[in-house]
Amino acid sequence: MGKLPAILFIFFFGFAVNIIHYNPSAAQSNDQESVQSSNTKPQFGLKLGVNSFKVKAEVSSGFFGNFSGTSGSKLGLFGGLTIDIPISRRSSIQTELLYVQRGISSDGFIEDNFDFDDDDFEDESITYHYVDIPVLLKFNFDTDRNVVPSIYAGPYAGYRFRISSSTGEQIDDEADDFIRTINAGIIFGGSIGFEKFTIDLRYDLGLRNLTDIDSLLDDVGDTNGEFDDLFDLLLGDLEASQKFRGFSIGISFNF
Repeated sequence: MGKLPAILFIFFFGFAVNIIHYNPSAAQSNDQESVQSSNTKPQFGLKLGVNSFKVKAEVSSGFFGNFSGTSGSKLGLFGGLTIDIPISRRSSIQTELLYVQRGISSDGFIEDNFDFDDDDFEDESITYHYVDIPVLLKFNFDTDRNVVPSIYAGPYAGYRFRISSSTGEQIDDEADDFIRTINAGIIFGGSIGFEKFTIDLRYDLGLRNLTDIDSLLDDVGDTNGEFDDLFDLLLGDLEASQKFRGFSIGISFNF
């Protein structure tokens, strides 16, 4: 079992055990009754934050060989609505509807991955604009104060509706030929909840390959005409993968 499946197994196993052993009637007894009553209500929030993303790229070709590298990171913004639905006194499901900017930069990429000085190349960045829906399982830790530390994990799906470039070039139509519209991955994170707001830090692990290699090869092949045989020889077995990685820090205002 790999590291990621093992982590997910432990997390969800602990979540299931927590639900099985939770006793609502006991939690509502004595002086905890009013606290438990308020914790059973869904809590809505408005979330805002900043992030830093990069892309891990891998290319494999029988003719050109293998290559892997990481783009430069780029700062972005995110924001949207959250709803936290309690399952037990210490567990909840947190669902979000977010606008998320995921960006990449050429800064340092040429120098780090090729035998060139990137001072000879103009730095350029690209921002992918997504609507994300994460569904997170959340553990809340008991404390004696009005502060609630939590950890959470879960999947997300995102729909890309726009791509912008630092050069001002319109690239949406070109990218639609080989960059997939739907993104997906897993989020791991933790938060500290206060009475009126919550601060959280999370890691976004993209799992879906953004590159639609079949569409890319078909598009390039159609433009070659009589060079199709040469194209098939050089790039016919080409495989390419691009996946987002990034950290985010945000604040949610509860209401």
